[in-house]
Amino acid sequence: MENLPNYSKLQKKVRQAFTLVEILLVISLLGIVTLMGLPMINGVVYQNDLDNASMVIVSTIRQAENNSRNGIEDSVWGVRFNYPNIILFKGGTYATRDNAFDINYELNSRLTYSGLTEITFSKMYAIPSTTGNFIITNLNGNSLTININAKGTLFY
Repeated sequence: MENLPNYSKLQKKVRQAFTLVEILLVISLLGIVTLMGLPMINGVVYQNDLDNASMVIVSTIRQAENNSRNGIEDSVWGVRFNYPNIILFKGGTYATRDNAFDINYELNSRLTYSGLTEITFSKMYAIPSTTGNFIITNLNGNSLTININAKGTLFY
């Protein structure tokens, strides 16, 4: 055993670190992956905006319909679309409404809106004053159409 070399003295000290080239390579790869993923992330965000806006519109219309059907405040209720605002109001028309009961919802400004501007529901029977479509479009050009028929049924 006396003839065995002492390996601890023969071993060189090895540094355990990353080189500048390795660090730059990792950073550039992360940048490329991030840049490739941005369009997908934007698509998800824009679709989420569209889904959220449709749910706000549908729920506001249903709230006006239910308020009219249930005779809340013994009045007709309606919805006004002043993009980007959606206003639930009490009264026969938006112009003659009772401002004290207005509930305002704001849609995302990255959307565009076209279609009906105002709808009211008759007291007790909740028959809509008008029929038609609400069309919301996001920045990707995807659109969602909400249709209300003569019985007040919403299709989307």
